[in-house]
Amino acid sequence: MHSKKKIGLQIIIAISSILLLFLMFKDLYPLINAMITNKNDETLTIDYIQKYGSRGVPILFSLEFLQVILPFIPTALVEILIGLCYGPFWGSLICIGGLAAGNGLVFFLVRHYQQYLPAFMHQNNNNKTKKHRLLSKNFITKSKQPELLLILLYSIPLFPNSLLAFLFEKTRLSVSRYIFCVIVGSIPSVILYTVLGRHLSRDSYPIAIVIAIIIIIAIIILYLTKDRIMNAIEKIVN
Repeated sequence: MHSKKKIGLQIIIAISSILLLFLMFKDLYPLINAMITNKNDETLTIDYIQKYGSRGVPILFSLEFLQVILPFIPTALVEILIGLCYGPFWGSLICIGGLAAGNGLVFFLVRHYQQYLPAFMHQNNNNKTKKHRLLSKNFITKSKQPELLLILLYSIPLFPNSLLAFLFEKTRLSVSRYIFCVIVGSIPSVILYTVLGRHLSRDSYPIAIVIAIIIIIAIIILYLTKDRIMNAIEKIVN
């Protein structure tokens, strides 16, 4: 019986994801094509986006939601695209809404239906958690400040979103509190990426380049000092 439920849930997730991706890209293609076609004339691009209006909101919201579930969709590019289309304010709201919904769903599924999820998700996440004690499920479960730990980990660029759901599923966090921490942790990167997208749409390439360089430097520094950062976070939350 459990095997049938597992297969059924996997089929539903796969079909829903493929269908959602198809519908999104079907409606999103004209918008992206217009941006590429009018790349030398920012006024035409902005005019097209304004005419496209609110139709793009559910598409981009769904894309941000889906990138939490499907790790091959790059978070940074999605958020830059959203910022390009709707600017830092509305773009950030769309991004945060999609992240909240996606992470909330993944956390709920992992906590209540983990045994029915695809096997590769468990294997990949188990391999990643062996790299540092801070990423140990046992350590996180015993943490005195799981909320602060989640916020700090989520704010790290390029950190896999879905991994956190597996790590925090045994903590005292409720789904609503988990979502709140995700929102707080995502704010810095979301604002940065949407601001970058806005400057790209307005042909403000010098500013966009500066922001891109800041992001790249931050990622390099984080990578080179990741052990120190992990140790510092470990001290803070205990």
